Amino acid sequence: MPRLKSDLMEAMLAASAAELVKIKNLSWDARPCVCVVCASGGYPGNYAKDKEISGLDEAGKLKDIVVFHAGTKKSGDKY
Repeated sequence: MPRLKSDLMEAMLAASAAELVKIKNLSWDARPCVCVVCASGGYPGNYAKDKEISGLDEAGKLKDIVVFHAGTKKSGDKY
């Protein structure tokens, strides 16, 4: 999704109305994109919880870096 240059909402609304065929040209950034997943030891089974994650704010400030969260929580200024 970070490579999508077109309007995502337009495509989603068209898909929800069964009119995706009307979207003629989705525009994509030609550069490669990589996703790195960090998971706690033992995941997806019985895995360690309440581990602090550091460096997210710094990573998010880097050019062309997007940080996504799943299964994390923020407490104060810590994740």
